[in-house]
Amino acid sequence: MTNYCQITPGDKKEIIGSYQSIDIEKIILLKPDLILTTKEGDLAQLVIKLRRLNIPVFVFSESINFDDLKKDFRHLGILLGRQNRAEQLIKTADRKVSDLRQQVSALPKIKVLVELNTAPLIVAGPNTFIDEIITSAGGINIARDTLSRWPQYSVEQVVLKNPEVIMITGMDQKTKKALKAWEKFPQVNAVKNKKIHVIDSNQICQPSINNFLESLKTIIKLLHPDLKNE
Repeated sequence: MTNYCQITPGDKKEIIGSYQSIDIEKIILLKPDLILTTKEGDLAQLVIKLRRLNIPVFVFSESINFDDLKKDFRHLGILLGRQNRAEQLIKTADRKVSDLRQQVSALPKIKVLVELNTAPLIVAGPNTFIDEIITSAGGINIARDTLSRWPQYSVEQVVLKNPEVIMITGMDQKTKKALKAWEKFPQVNAVKNKKIHVIDSNQICQPSINNFLESLKTIIKLLHPDLKNE
């Protein structure tokens, strides 16, 4: 686990560092049967070092969409000898995601901004896990026309695009400051209509088939509060 992983109270799993700094010595001492990592971040050299030490490493792809998540989950099922179970979970999640998409397909599209960081303002851009969730929920990501997947945005751009809903990831003091900061811009519809929401970063920022499904449910409720779904 890294410093960014969600840790439940009483969990005694070892922390081996962060995306930027991994403690290889600690990994060696733990004698893992398999290491799971991702192409996100600059970890290529770390993967090479671990494989030279004959430690098996599986690298997940950049999770751009739900199909990528299903593909990686299938690979994980094979690696763990649980392929049938993985296929069952994928089939269930696939059906539920399709049902949710169908529920909102005919509803008006809602302009959305997802804020990941306040200073500087970093938002979710195109070809991201978050962008597809917004689209699947019947929203339009106002930052999807940028060149970067995680662009630095200006407040002026937000005012110009005028989102109807702003979602801020996180659950800490920085989140409260981010909420306060938007009060200076009452001309933005999301501010004027009190449509600024805090969403759990552990869910929407950690790609998995379950997090995709649960985040989709959450965002549908925020975008379409009058819609009744199971």
